[in-house]
Amino acid sequence: MIHSTAQIVILLGGSIRKEIDVIRLTSRIVSLLCAAMILASCAGTGATVYKQSYAALYRQQEIIAKHYETGVSVETIGSFAGMSSPDLGQSVASAMDQHNEGPPLRFYARTVENWDKDHHAAVLFQPAPDALAFKLCDGTAVSSAKGDPNTALLAYCRYGEPYSDVWVTIPAGAKPGDKAFEDAFAFATRMLLPVNPEGRDRCDFNCQQMIGS
Repeated sequence: MIHSTAQIVILLGGSIRKEIDVIRLTSRIVSLLCAAMILASCAGTGATVYKQSYAALYRQQEIIAKHYETGVSVETIGSFAGMSSPDLGQSVASAMDQHNEGPPLRFYARTVENWDKDHHAAVLFQPAPDALAFKLCDGTAVSSAKGDPNTALLAYCRYGEPYSDVWVTIPAGAKPGDKAFEDAFAFATRMLLPVNPEGRDRCDFNCQQMIGS
C-alpha cells in the first residue's frame, strides 16, 4: 500500500503524539508511585511536615549537578535536646543522609573548608511561629528558643534566597543519633528536595513576589 507524503506526515505525527502521551502517562504514574513510596516509608517515624514552600523555578537537577561531587553543607542554628554546634550540625547532616530516597546527595556539617554560602542547607531549631526562611538564607542574624522545642525549620538556600523550605515536628523524646531523630530528618529532607515539587501550585504570594523581583 502506497501512502502519499501528506499521509505519511499525518501517520508519523499521530505516532509521535501517542508516544508523547505514553511518556506523560508513564511520568505521572512514576510520580504517583514515588509519592506513595515516600508516604509509606515515612509511616511510623512520628515526624510531621506541616508547612512547605517551593520556589516556582525549582529544579532538582540543578541541585544535583551543583552538589553531586561536593555534597551539601548544612548550617544549624540553635540547640536541640541540650546539644549545640558543631556536634549538633554533624548529627543533623548525618540524619539528612539516612534512608534518604531523595536526590543522591551527601550532607556535611558546615566547616570553614566546605562552606558554600551560595548553595547550602540551613536548619533552625525551636523557630518562632513567624520565623521566615529567607532570613536563614540571606545572612540575617536569627535566634532560636522562641517556639516549640520539638520543631525545626529547614531551608535549602540558593544565592541568598530559599529555594524550598519545610517545617518539621520532631518526635517528642528524640535525641540526635536516635533512629527517631534520623528518620525525622530523612523525611524532612525528602520533602525539602522532592522529585517533583510542583512549585507553582504550592508557592505562596510572598514566594511569588520573591521570584518576580
